[in-house]
Amino acid sequence: AKMSPIDFDYLGYFFLRYNEYEKNKEASFSLAHA
Repeated sequence: AKMSPIDFDYLGYFFLRYNEYEKNKEASFSLAHA
């Protein structure tokens, strides 16, 4: 299955955003329970 560049870019963007979300969620969680 050959992925198109658009699909690949979308996946890369999605994972990038997801990682940022996870980091922000952890930071918010830590601040809330400090």
